[in-house]
Amino acid sequence: MEILSLESPSVILSKLSFKIEDIKQLELSFNESISSTFIQKVIDNEVRFDRDSLSYMMSINSQRRVDVDIVNIEEDTKELFVIGDIHADAVSLKQILLKTNFYEECTNKKLLFLGDYVDRGKNRLNVINLLITLEFLLPENIVILKGNHELSLRDENGVLKSPMKGSDNLSYFFTFLNFLSNNEDYKELFPSEFIEDYATYFNNLPTVAMLSFEDIKIMAMHGGLPRADLHVRNYYEAYETIDSFFQEDKQDIIGMSLKNNFLWSDPYDGVDEGFRHSSMHRFKFDKKQFISFCRQFDVDMVLRAHEAQDDGYKTYFDNRLVSVFSTGGKDIKGNLNENSHYSTVAPNILKLNLEIKIVESYEILFNEEDMICEESFTFEDIKLQRVKQEEEYIEYIPKIENLISSPKKLLNDFKLLKITDIFNKYTVKTIPILQNETIKLTYKELNDFFGIDINTEILIDTEKNIIINFSDKTLFVDRFELSKGESLPFSTGNYKFQSGANLIFELI
Repeated sequence: MEILSLESPSVILSKLSFKIEDIKQLELSFNESISSTFIQKVIDNEVRFDRDSLSYMMSINSQRRVDVDIVNIEEDTKELFVIGDIHADAVSLKQILLKTNFYEECTNKKLLFLGDYVDRGKNRLNVINLLITLEFLLPENIVILKGNHELSLRDENGVLKSPMKGSDNLSYFFTFLNFLSNNEDYKELFPSEFIEDYATYFNNLPTVAMLSFEDIKIMAMHGGLPRADLHVRNYYEAYETIDSFFQEDKQDIIGMSLKNNFLWSDPYDGVDEGFRHSSMHRFKFDKKQFISFCRQFDVDMVLRAHEAQDDGYKTYFDNRLVSVFSTGGKDIKGNLNENSHYSTVAPNILKLNLEIKIVESYEILFNEEDMICEESFTFEDIKLQRVKQEEEYIEYIPKIENLISSPKKLLNDFKLLKITDIFNKYTVKTIPILQNETIKLTYKELNDFFGIDINTEILIDTEKNIIINFSDKTLFVDRFELSKGESLPFSTGNYKFQSGANLIFELI
């Protein structure tokens, strides 16, 4: 579908044929008897809308879900499919609509999209405009969540742009709002008020979907869980309900938007690295935090997107979390898709079959063949894993240490070591260091941070004022590499350690 595509302006203008009067009339007369035929024409690029029509559809879509951060999906007769990142890939999206039989039976299907519709692929406007149209025409069948690529900010001149680091006006990576705002050739087609309509539409997209069925409760979002608070029992006990995360201006422990946490985080199931506490935006949550969150908020399973998976999907935490990616450049049969940025990915979608109580991951093929089921997960097995995990879960109790009760009584040569995130916004530990004392730091003291190996061991010699690496692997302290046995002099100040922690030496 090439609605306001990025071809020559003259070609685009010649395609603008569907006026706002038509779309308003269609809104009044649209019904199930004409839906399949019309939707197929829309998908096949036989129906085109002008700028005012698109703005109107975005406005109506936003009004239908005003101030809705959580979409509740309850059991009904519709087949439910969950779609991961599309990233401006019209070929994969069209195959998804075809292979789910949305062409023929759109009113009997429900499609839940997990975000990231723009950027990186070759169909920057085509994909999002198609989804806007489908949501407008079929609000009971299309659910569109927000991804981190749907976020925006304003530069010093008030111009809308992507907030992602590394965005520019030329590449396919982070270009949607940047391109519309800055491309001289298209200013007539994309006036500032039209760009504002896109930004408003994106901003009003919901963040989370709660799928509450008789046999299972599933939470779906673009990224993952909100940032854990290591200062409170079991990480999340400061929040009474899921809604607590979406209170206006609510921030996490390092001052970032709690709502946006759901768009950025990633699951981590390794054993050699700790919680990635130090990233301003993107961070990781581990199995302990996953179990605690799901137990507190009564969640059996989590479905998310956000990370490219070569197989199109990946499971975590004993299959209780499934990550799906729905744009890709190849399939198992060797068919290629040149519209996707992700040439090595075989795109997948998820299907929830409520009749036989199963979640299935299907690979989308770029030919006429049916989808291939890669793996399935029964509701029963998922719930059994939850019971097992919660039985084995060890309560997390934060260590609250008041190490310095009377600083005035301390000697002048007293040193203080603070361990913080790399932005120095969150202090995890405060350790007093007396004269001529040696402090050992291991994984136990540093595992709050990403990049800390389980065998990490360093010694801080305060007599010689040196940091010594006693690990078997090379460690990075600031810009220096320390092999086993090597040391680095230190004085007061900050020392970045590995990729996540900050060691701050202070004199009292």
